[in-house]
Amino acid sequence: ALELKKKEEVRQVQLKAEREKARREKQKKITALLDKAESQLQNTQLKAAYASYQEVLKLEPRNSSAKSGVTRVADRYLALARTAAISNDFDKATDHINSVIRIAPTHEKLATVQREVIDQKEIYLEEQAELKRMQEQTSTTPTEPDQKKRRTYVGF
Repeated sequence: ALELKKKEEVRQVQLKAEREKARREKQKKITALLDKAESQLQNTQLKAAYASYQEVLKLEPRNSSAKSGVTRVADRYLALARTAAISNDFDKATDHINSVIRIAPTHEKLATVQREVIDQKEIYLEEQAELKRMQEQTSTTPTEPDQKKRRTYVGF
């Protein structure tokens, strides 16, 4: 019985050592993934950074660094959406907003940026419509010399 007890103790120590080794390896992998994600984020490789943060969250669902990383990726997409809207590239702005909807649908700034993009697009469309009206007016309204010519030749 004593022999059996010693074997069980040895087995428990071995299991504990194996678990500790697995935990260290997992932590090493998480650290490497977080470093990779940070580098990708710095290089505006947003899809890749998001994928790396997701890998971390699969290994450790409550990892606060990965969760905040996903938020930072969403922040970058929102900044890109604003920039695209200012440049009147509303398709690109919409794509960036859709990326945020996919990765962080409850992001605190999402609705605000969506509204900004919509407002910017409405302003742009109004400006374009006004330009078109002005162009139509100048092309249909005779210029002053044309008006004089018509008066000169009226009645002949």
